[in-house]
Amino acid sequence: SFGGNLIMSSCQLLRCAQFAGPLGEIEITPVMLTELVRNFDAGTYGQAIFVDVAHNPVNGAAGEISRLWPSGLWLMADVAWTPYGLSAITDRGFQYLSAEFDRDFRENEPPRRWFGAVLLGAGLTIRPWIRDQAPIGRV
Repeated sequence: SFGGNLIMSSCQLLRCAQFAGPLGEIEITPVMLTELVRNFDAGTYGQAIFVDVAHNPVNGAAGEISRLWPSGLWLMADVAWTPYGLSAITDRGFQYLSAEFDRDFRENEPPRRWFGAVLLGAGLTIRPWIRDQAPIGRV
């Protein structure tokens, strides 16, 4: 969606495992990764999927996710970075991606179908909830 010559990179986004955190217990499974990819490819969310900085979309897009795919236990993402996103990475030290997703996404308009796991966006972060993640640009 962005014009011009943007820098692209492949990043680790989400890993299969069981996690405990502020939102409670969550298990990321291979089936969930498959659903995320399928729904991304189908355009289920109905718009482009963007990356922001620190899960704060008010400041604009740091990048746009152009592709998702599974790689072993990881969900990978290709991201086209905006100048704002590149600055956050190189000047401000944001080194990791953090996924925002709905495990049981349902349309908000009729016929209100359910789709399973859907990626809603991602945030650049310095403290990812998921450990053992490669910094951006080092996959």
